[in-house]
Amino acid sequence: MHRNRPTEVVAGFTVANASIFTKRLPNARQKKIGREVHHEKGLINYPSILLAQFGVDVKYKGLHLGPQIIDFVMQWFTSSDNKSGCRHLIVDAYDEPHLLEFYQRNGLNFFFSSLEQEMQYRNWDIEKDGPLERPASCSAT
Repeated sequence: MHRNRPTEVVAGFTVANASIFTKRLPNARQKKIGREVHHEKGLINYPSILLAQFGVDVKYKGLHLGPQIIDFVMQWFTSSDNKSGCRHLIVDAYDEPHLLEFYQRNGLNFFFSSLEQEMQYRNWDIEKDGPLERPASCSAT
């Protein structure tokens, strides 16, 4: 909310518990996730936070609110003193160049290099599930 107009919504987002199932990730990404979280024993499932339904009102474009929100969520949930136990932030973004560039500029990396990799990870069956609306899964640690 804007401090001078308390009923005006400036930005919105939700956060939810999520997981990264490393055994279903592409091999190179699987190894990278395992290295980023230091454990004596590698895990199959890494707890994560999903940032969803994220948007800033166009009236506030250019004020760098998006990066501030991403930074806040990353610090709150994935910092070393967090209470959630998560080390990863996941965002499912629509496959639109300006959105993907925004997330990359703000420290998020793609999980998948192709739609086929993402479909395999999600166990997606085109005949049964229909076409996959291409979200680009991104993460940060």
